[in-house]
Amino acid sequence: MGNSSTLLAARLAEKLQVKETIAVLGAAVTLPIIFHLLPDINGTPIGKYVLPIFYAPFIAVLFFRFHTALIASLLAPVANYLITGNPAFEIVQLITVELTLFVTIAYLLKHLSHIKYAIAPLSYLLSIIAVYLLTSTGLIGLQIKGNYLINSVTTALPGIFILTLLNVILIKRK
Repeated sequence: MGNSSTLLAARLAEKLQVKETIAVLGAAVTLPIIFHLLPDINGTPIGKYVLPIFYAPFIAVLFFRFHTALIASLLAPVANYLITGNPAFEIVQLITVELTLFVTIAYLLKHLSHIKYAIAPLSYLLSIIAVYLLTSTGLIGLQIKGNYLINSVTTALPGIFILTLLNVILIKRK
């Protein structure tokens, strides 16, 4: 009986992609921590420019099951905050919503073959627009600053470019 339950547990872990989920979560936590070590640019953390917390969940969307990316998007910002104290907790909540919307939109868009090379930038832009709409209509109780939409996109242009490159490279190798 012990061998069959061990085998069943191993199959379940494989089906649930437990190892992959742990690896993606680890990468989603580690990359931003590395970027927290770099100096700010004009008082703005470099992570806001290059969006490192988005890379691993995006890779997960392309190569693994949806829950792998979703778990990373829900837990990585909080884990990053608990480990480093960065960013401020209000920002952690906002990043969690942005990242969760990002992976959800990316997952939905990956099934549309005619936009496969633009999944990442489109998902980022649509998630930022969605957060803006959700907060400005009061559907979610997060506070955003006046120029959130424009500032989020213009500040993150290098990160959007990196996500686009990652998107193209990974789709070509897939």
